[in-house]
Amino acid sequence: MPVSVLFIVSAYVGHFNSVAGLAAALRRKGVEIYIAGSPVHENAARRNGFSFLSTPYLDIISTPFGIDRKFTGMNFRGVLKERMKNKEIMARFPEVVSDIQRLCRDVRPDILFFDPFMLFYYPAFYPYCKTIFALSPYPLLDPDRMVPPYTSGLIEENENVLFNKTILVWCRQFIRYTLWSLKERWVYGASLYTMMRRLSQLCNFPVKGEWAPRYVYFDVHFKSVPELVLFGKEFEFKRKAPLRTNVYYIGPCVDAAREEAPIDLHTIDIQDKLILCTLSTISFNDDINIKTRFFDQLIQAMRDRPEYTLIAALGEGLRPADFKDIPGNVYLFITVPQLKILSKADLFINHGGSNSIKEAIHFGVPVIVYPNMADQPGVAARVESHMIGKRGDFYKDNASHIGESIDEVLGNPVYLKNMYLMKARFAAYTQKPAALYKYLKEIGSY
Repeated sequence: MPVSVLFIVSAYVGHFNSVAGLAAALRRKGVEIYIAGSPVHENAARRNGFSFLSTPYLDIISTPFGIDRKFTGMNFRGVLKERMKNKEIMARFPEVVSDIQRLCRDVRPDILFFDPFMLFYYPAFYPYCKTIFALSPYPLLDPDRMVPPYTSGLIEENENVLFNKTILVWCRQFIRYTLWSLKERWVYGASLYTMMRRLSQLCNFPVKGEWAPRYVYFDVHFKSVPELVLFGKEFEFKRKAPLRTNVYYIGPCVDAAREEAPIDLHTIDIQDKLILCTLSTISFNDDINIKTRFFDQLIQAMRDRPEYTLIAALGEGLRPADFKDIPGNVYLFITVPQLKILSKADLFINHGGSNSIKEAIHFGVPVIVYPNMADQPGVAARVESHMIGKRGDFYKDNASHIGESIDEVLGNPVYLKNMYLMKARFAAYTQKPAALYKYLKEIGSY
């Protein structure tokens, strides 16, 4: 019988894309693939040939848990409402555990892969599958005195002192995480850990000895769960401490054959250089004005550079009609087939999302990164450190700054050279005999 693998995926489109490459690589080895997640992924999963299982009961914990409360003030009525919501969530845990039992009995997975935002449910799956991995589509988050958390844009340069900027960043991260957890527990009635403890009690899972926070709001980590990092180790900052024994870099796993919406490039008059700009699959109401300002400045920069062609994906909340006086070398869309255009592009302007950077490296396209949140600042710092592109200020850069960055990256061959070196290093993960499938056979139990 073929080995069956179950992926537990969160509702974010980027998270589905990050596991699709790994799933496709395993399927080519004859592995039976199941994707379990939000209904929003069903079409994409089936379009890519995966069996899909809708699991809306795994959406009751909004991941990152409590993040919506973190950035908003609450009055007394709002606090009571949130406390009631948390009690209702915990009251549903027995039902969720039963649904997970049913899922595991139906699929009988040999291996389980958890999206990092879904690892909260690990205790409920643990009794039914002993070969379980956490997937990290981001750089590794383990604390190290030379490697800041990926939520920081710091590039540490001081190796010779006992107390450097990175240690200060980690201390600040620990304090903020601890205060946030205390606020969640005592103001809103439940922190992520107290929720986890309640779920673990229902499953007889030893959470106290397993829980190992890394002080980022949206991270869940267990000591005994092996972590597969979907990046090349060469992209990382150099660590001072050795890696954990259950951390494995398995490469970017970019699915270059991923099904995307079509686009007819023959209708676009591509000049000397083609530039692609996409800024994220996630959009929030409060950043529409900021994105509009950025695209206005980018369009102005392109107006002064008729020798370049720009294809830009505006994302949710914006339309091409929102922009006036578009020059002939600028083409605006709501979404674009990113992989298809990257295969033709000379420069990729993006938000520093891990998927976008891995795809840029896959095609050898230098980047200009405008980080905003989550892993983006740390990814952008690594881009700049390795000189495979530049990073800018999403909130402040004007047309002049953007244009100067475009001219620098397209005009200085060192960026393209370094990007091709990184591309070759990443490509080696799929070319070496000890690559993906062998890793899983060695550290798995099947």
